[in-house]
Amino acid sequence: MKSKYLFTNYDLLDFEKASKKAIIYLNNMLNIYCKDKDFGWMIADRIKSLDSINDKIVKKIEEKGKDFNHRVDLLDIAGLRVIFYDRNTVIPYGDCLDSFENLNPVDILDKNIHSWSPEQFKIEFEKSKNNPGNYNVSKLYDFVEFLMRECKSTVIVKDYIMYQKESGYQSIHVIIMVRVVSFTGEIRNVPVEIQFRNYTQHLYNECEHARYKNIYKDMSAYNDVFNEAKRYLLTVANDAYTDILSDNDEKQKSYFLIRKY
Repeated sequence: MKSKYLFTNYDLLDFEKASKKAIIYLNNMLNIYCKDKDFGWMIADRIKSLDSINDKIVKKIEEKGKDFNHRVDLLDIAGLRVIFYDRNTVIPYGDCLDSFENLNPVDILDKNIHSWSPEQFKIEFEKSKNNPGNYNVSKLYDFVEFLMRECKSTVIVKDYIMYQKESGYQSIHVIIMVRVVSFTGEIRNVPVEIQFRNYTQHLYNECEHARYKNIYKDMSAYNDVFNEAKRYLLTVANDAYTDILSDNDEKQKSYFLIRKY
């Protein structure tokens, strides 16, 4: 019987190989860039399941029809997430740290976020604003620019900070091509999407994602605190944009190099 999927488990193995190579490379770049700086980072990785890929294909075909191209529209099968945070921040893992000790720290944090009440979200979001490294937008752009100079396989950059999504989602997505040897012995260039965001953006993004996925029982209870957080993130992004425009020509040139994608 012919598979309903455009991709197979063997393809997912290639994406997993590419993801692991990208993590090693990215950690090396972050170690170089963040040395002696006042912020650290966390990395999480995931590979979409075949069912999830198929659901996205159906959605994209509905949106694009004959214009759908899986080589262009499915660049996030392998995904990494990098979160910059102020080193003085106490990450709220909560009780989840003991319950999910074998998980990645980002996954543990996210599971705790999904258990928050609106009041808890507001408290943690306000606490995160006490440390500048948690909401600094410029360092995200600076690192992406650094990565683009060093990594010759960058194929696209999507700026969802200055072009914030309607939901309030903010992040910079960088897609790189990673060369792997597939199970057939064929050399493949596999796309890996890397999402860069700061800690305050991640708190908001993850709560918004949970609301979108109906993880929260009473979503309307979150509206006020989410809208307040959304306004704050937009203000920070606009302030960063203003600073860049008032800075020297070289910084402006680098910034618009990123934005034009």
